[in-house]
Amino acid sequence: MDIKYLKSFIKIAELGSYTAAAAHLNYAQSTLNNQVKSLERELGYPLFDVINNKIYLTNEGVKLLDYAYRAVDHEIDFFNSINQESVGKHKISIGAVESIMSSFVIDAVGEFLKIHPEVNIFLDQDIAGNLFQSLKENKLDIIITMGDPIVSENIAVIGQKKVQAKFFSRKDHPLLQQETVRLSDISQEKLVLTGNNSYVKNRFDEIARKSKIKYNSNIRSNWASVVMSLVKKDQYVALLPEYLIYPILDDSDIVILDVDDFNLEFYLQICHHKGKSLYPLHKELVDLIKLKWMENEQLVR
Repeated sequence: MDIKYLKSFIKIAELGSYTAAAAHLNYAQSTLNNQVKSLERELGYPLFDVINNKIYLTNEGVKLLDYAYRAVDHEIDFFNSINQESVGKHKISIGAVESIMSSFVIDAVGEFLKIHPEVNIFLDQDIAGNLFQSLKENKLDIIITMGDPIVSENIAVIGQKKVQAKFFSRKDHPLLQQETVRLSDISQEKLVLTGNNSYVKNRFDEIARKSKIKYNSNIRSNWASVVMSLVKKDQYVALLPEYLIYPILDDSDIVILDVDDFNLEFYLQICHHKGKSLYPLHKELVDLIKLKWMENEQLVR
């Protein structure tokens, strides 16, 4: 039995008029006539008597009116329960690679929880391949990763930002005495790079091979914070995404190296599985992450 038809039936009974009920509900009167006829066919009894142009509930109509009130009350209780549960017990699971988790996601989550302290947040830090697998297995709601533009039948991209990776060193590094710095100069320095599973490291390897340049890197770390600490303490050169470097330039001895023949661009991308439903709270958190992107972009400029 259609709850919308029951609501129309209630309004007709309360106002004692199809015309008044149609005006109140913003329906055509023919729509209400058809809804009542549908209820009557379903029940097998007439619901209204029409005497001297006035309508009266039949005995069966009186019984249905009581049922209809209870059905509408149950519907209201149900939706109130669902709304309270979705807010009070909502869980959001987010995955990201290490550099994105430490720079954008944590700050955005912190601000989100100030607004929605009742929401449970699960954070998963992993390499991109594992994050995409977690999406497919419904273990994560949203992932933020880096790489080439995603084209997939199953993955929806709901946020995208083009960024670069940059070499950096201490301000007293000898390379800064040169008028120009080229990739061949970088290859002669003590390099600190991220681990073999790092997108930036793998892209750098491709560029080095195409340029027929060999480099020596005897220190590698999966943690961007470790890479930065090493550069601050010694005459190392390192390569990281620009969004990790720019926020610390004003408060440290770190400087970005302008390498003439080097350009490593890629995309940050917020994704979810197309079969996964996202709720307003998901979208609110995604908007906060995008806001952090914009704030970082101001530093880059």
